[in-house]
Amino acid sequence: MARSSLALAPVAPRGCGGCAFLSTCGGLEGQQSMFGCFASCWSCGVAEGKCDYSCPRKPGFWRDWAEVGGLNPRPRRPLPSLDLELPWYVPMVRHGYTRREPLPLDLVALGTFDVLDSMCQPRIEGAQGLRDKFLLAPHAQILLVSVNPDRQVESFWAHRTADRLSSLAQLGVAAMTTPNFSFFDDAPRLHSVRNFWRTLRAAEDLADAGIAPVLHVNALCRADWRRWADVLRSNPGVSHVCKEFQTGLTDPHRATEAIDGLRWLQDEVGRPLHPLIVGGRRVAHLVASHFSALTVVDSVPFLAAVKRRRIVTYGAGPVQLVNPTSPGEMLDKLLQDNVRTYAGLVATCARSALVGDLEGLDDDDR
Repeated sequence: MARSSLALAPVAPRGCGGCAFLSTCGGLEGQQSMFGCFASCWSCGVAEGKCDYSCPRKPGFWRDWAEVGGLNPRPRRPLPSLDLELPWYVPMVRHGYTRREPLPLDLVALGTFDVLDSMCQPRIEGAQGLRDKFLLAPHAQILLVSVNPDRQVESFWAHRTADRLSSLAQLGVAAMTTPNFSFFDDAPRLHSVRNFWRTLRAAEDLADAGIAPVLHVNALCRADWRRWADVLRSNPGVSHVCKEFQTGLTDPHRATEAIDGLRWLQDEVGRPLHPLIVGGRRVAHLVASHFSALTVVDSVPFLAAVKRRRIVTYGAGPVQLVNPTSPGEMLDKLLQDNVRTYAGLVATCARSALVGDLEGLDDDDR
């Protein structure tokens, strides 16, 4: 299998010159043209308090970095491995309305901020209370997915405490993806680097509370991927990483770049990785061509059922057909059918891509 071309990216980005922060951020090719990433500073509204970026020209910059350990932070603790068997597809359940019976699945995903309120406190008490609220089987293992708008992600960072995360662990959560702190290619580069460290600090806090964290590996350039490689090399038991293919990565070119970064990361750490692809069924075949295991997580079957639509197979993909229900009719069976059909499609897509990739290799490459 060919190595990722990411390793061939230029080492010294243009526009960084003799910037004092280059050793911290690593630079970003093409950012703010040839004048560096602070070229538009003071035109962003910082004087009126409108700038949310972590920038050396902004009051509070040093306080922001003190939160993650200063300009030369280091990992605080080792991260635990994820002791959870993940299938090709894990459905996300948004609520327990319009159903009567617990969903008979061993593993489901829930939105982190459907479980936590804006103060990072659980909305439900107890492990059984959580399963009752979302109408899940008593034995169901739960994966929390933390892909959300910046407002909720920032709220988590501001209000997380050891006690609140401990309360979350008491809900019987098997694992949680770290919040997807944003990496912006049009913001001062240090803002994204700080968000890397916030992601790692959140993972360490979850581990302290007894919740297995799954790193959400946002990255813009080789320097970012190198940081993730350093983290994974120092945590040899960690193989699961999360990548979201909604919002910015709906663009095919950027999605391909992200997959290339994941490939490079796997090559660099020298062991198989298991990506959790949030909202990325359309790229599952591409990811499966380079990884021996992957898991797609989304709420497509759930939302289809809520909208009274049945998922059926058409060619190699899913089609949603209008499926009217009678007044008062529950959606239990429709949801189960949708999950079964959709999960089968994801598995077929991933397996066929994996087999095709292996068939294209010489014996010496296998």
